[in-house]
Amino acid sequence: MLMSSRRVLSSPVLVMDALGFRNKINACDRDGLLSLWDEIDRQYVAFRAKLPNRVALQIGSRIFGTREFRSLRLNDMFVLHSGRGMPDPALRFLVAASILYQQMLVLGYIPRGGLGFGDIVSGEGLLIGSGFTDAYCLAEERSSESRNVCAIQVSPKFLATIGKSRRAMKLLCFYEGHFFLHPYRLLDSELGTFDASRVLDCLTAASTNEAKFLATKQFLLGFEDYEAASEPNSRSHQFISDFQRKSNGADEGV
Repeated sequence: MLMSSRRVLSSPVLVMDALGFRNKINACDRDGLLSLWDEIDRQYVAFRAKLPNRVALQIGSRIFGTREFRSLRLNDMFVLHSGRGMPDPALRFLVAASILYQQMLVLGYIPRGGLGFGDIVSGEGLLIGSGFTDAYCLAEERSSESRNVCAIQVSPKFLATIGKSRRAMKLLCFYEGHFFLHPYRLLDSELGTFDASRVLDCLTAASTNEAKFLATKQFLLGFEDYEAASEPNSRSHQFISDFQRKSNGADEGV
């Protein structure tokens, strides 16, 4: 039996859809497709430069880092995973996901994604494993309660990796029985300040359909963040209880 030289890693995985992007592709002729490629490549370089690597150097259109983050792109889908172990993986993936979400909004896309965790094997143009399927299902195969919410849903497997990190917990919110990435907790100086109104303005500019716009508006007005979940009689008191249960025996977080 041939033994593979590749190894299995346990990694967070982010799967992001640019909803509506498929229509852009279908509307392109050959010249338009090349222009779209150039546009996406510039945006990808800008995103890679913002990833929370310990070391990152940009030379021309190439990004050299510590190879902690790896990514795949396919039409309207973007996948981010780790190529090796990293400190504070949950926090760093939450930061990376926040940057990508806000960047996609600014660029006129309609972002919907999933943040998962599990075993993966990766190579040139290939990524397989439960970590990918965990994130993919939250991006592509959501339940009816969250299907139209244009935000990043977080899986229980990913939540279990957070431990007691308050910084990571504050980047989450709770809505209709599901955990999501907080859409505007993180502030990026280049992207500017986000709030519910700006998210909705971006979705309007991107011609988001009515069902997705209304579902996202309800989410933005109705989710409970870390502070709200700590209040007495909070509807999402389970938000805190789950973290305490999952963090039993863990080291004190950052």
